[in-house]
Amino acid sequence: MTKVIKVPESHLEVISSPQPESQPTALSQLKYAEPTELYLRDGEVVIHRRPGSPLWHCRFRLQDGSWHRQTTRQASIEHAVRMACDLYDETRFRQRLGLAQKSPTFAEIAHATLYSMRQDLDVGIGKSVYGSYITCIEKYFLPYFQDKRLEEITYTDVHEFEVWRNRQMNKVPRASTLMNFASAWTKLQLVAISKGWISERVAIPKLTARGQKGKTRPAFTREEIDRLLEFMEPWIKQGRLEIEHETRPLLRDYIEMLLYTGMRHGTEALNICWNNIEWHTQGDKKYLRIWVDGKTGGRWLIAKHKAVDVLRLNEAQLSCPRPPHTFLG
Repeated sequence: MTKVIKVPESHLEVISSPQPESQPTALSQLKYAEPTELYLRDGEVVIHRRPGSPLWHCRFRLQDGSWHRQTTRQASIEHAVRMACDLYDETRFRQRLGLAQKSPTFAEIAHATLYSMRQDLDVGIGKSVYGSYITCIEKYFLPYFQDKRLEEITYTDVHEFEVWRNRQMNKVPRASTLMNFASAWTKLQLVAISKGWISERVAIPKLTARGQKGKTRPAFTREEIDRLLEFMEPWIKQGRLEIEHETRPLLRDYIEMLLYTGMRHGTEALNICWNNIEWHTQGDKKYLRIWVDGKTGGRWLIAKHKAVDVLRLNEAQLSCPRPPHTFLG
C-alpha cells in the first residue's frame, strides 16, 4: 500500500520561488575569467592572445634554446591548446630528424633550383646540360609535384609520376632522357640540402634511370654532302633582306666547319676562339687541330685541310680581325 505524503502549498511556494541573484564577488570573477596567457608542457609552450586579436598565438622553445613564434589560427582556447602542442611536437620531431624548422613545398625548392642553374649559366659556370634539367623541372616536375613536400614523396608517387610523364611525352623515354630526369631530380635534392631544407639522412625515392638505348643517327653520305654544298652556293646569294646577306654566308661556313671537323653543333662550335685553333706537327705531317669544350668536356679535334679555306674566308667576312700570331699567321 502506497503512502502519499502531502506537502503544504506554502512549502511549494518557497521551493518554487526564484532565489534573488547574488552580486558577483572578486573571487568568482577571477575563477571564470579567461586567461590571456597559458603555460603548457612545463613552460616550454606558451599560448597568448594579442590585444585586439580574436586568435590565439603560441611560442615554444627549440632545442637550441631559442623561441619560435607562430599563430594557432584558433579562437577557442581548447583548440588553441591542442594546436600549440601539435606544432611543438612536430617541430621537435623535425629537429631530431635534422629537418628544417619550416618545410618548403616542392614548388619552392624547384624555383630555387631553377634560379640557381640560370644564375650559373649567366656567369658562364653552368653546365650545358642545365638546359635539359630546366625543361624537366618546368615541364614535368613542377606541374605534377607542385604542392607536395619533397621528404613526403613516396615510391608510389614516383612510379605514378613516371607513368604520367610517359603519357605526356606520348612515348617511352630513351636511356639518355631518363638520365636527364634522374640528374635533374638529384639536383633538386642537392639544392634543398644546401639550403638546410632537408637533411642528407632523408631518403628520397629515385627516378628510373635505366631504359632502352637510343639509336645513333646515321652519318651523311657523300652524295648528301655534295648536294647540300651545291645547294648553298646559290642560296647564300638569294637573300632579300640585308640581314640575310650577312648571315647566310656565315651559316654556310658554320656547316662546312661541322663537316670538316666533326664537332658538335651548339656549345662546342659556338665557343671556339682563334686561340683554340693551332697547327700540330707529328713527324713530317702537319695537322690543323681545334680545342672544343662541350657536352663531354674538352677535347682536341683534327680538322680536314679544307677547314683552313673556310676559316680564311670567314676572317675576311668578319669585321673583327684575328689576333696576331695565330695559326693563320
